[in-house]
Amino acid sequence: MSDSPHPSLEHAASSFDPQLLLESVAPTVASILRADRVGIARHRPTSGAFEVHAQWDHLDRSIARGYHIPTDGTAGDWVREYGCPLIGRDPDEMRPYPRTHEYLERENFASNLLVPIELGSFGKGVVFLLSRSPASFTQDNIAVALRVRDVLEPALRAHLAAIELLEGREATEPDPTAPPGVLQPSLNDVERRHIEATLIRTNWIIEGPRGAARILGIRPSTLRHRLRRLGIRRPS
Repeated sequence: MSDSPHPSLEHAASSFDPQLLLESVAPTVASILRADRVGIARHRPTSGAFEVHAQWDHLDRSIARGYHIPTDGTAGDWVREYGCPLIGRDPDEMRPYPRTHEYLERENFASNLLVPIELGSFGKGVVFLLSRSPASFTQDNIAVALRVRDVLEPALRAHLAAIELLEGREATEPDPTAPPGVLQPSLNDVERRHIEATLIRTNWIIEGPRGAARILGIRPSTLRHRLRRLGIRRPS
């Protein structure tokens, strides 16, 4: 029998440990998306950093977690702010985010994919997928990354709530991502937001090495077709 005054809370905290869940799903995700590292991080406004709560690497089983990465100059901060996925097909595309660019080069990763997470009263964050091969991720991979997000996000919420109670802080019920009866965003909604945010990032330039089509990993003609299909127009 446990000596802890809150054995059930300790059990809840460990049962919803996002690291254990990530380790069970990451190998399958890695095989589908050619990802070498998968993780989930929460933004901590008080420290101006992302806290990495879970991380898996197919080459390094003892990969660290629980450390903090300053948000300044990271692609994750852009994803958190705009609530849109972001794909980097090679490290050079991450030069606008110097801290992410430096991390990819230091850790020998060639491409990355990030999707936003909503944690209610616990803030926001990102799920990140990294590959040691260039151009591993495409627009079509976002749907799979969002499914990974849907698995890890509630586990991290429950884990944080249990930890909060164990530490004696006021218990707060995390806000749902949408009010009851309201449908979650469709894949079209996610795609629209992602494309719009990318166009804003490129000042609505579609073609060329720094154009939105290159960043999204699709042909300019394909991007123009999607703009028409999704009803996206440049603000006048």
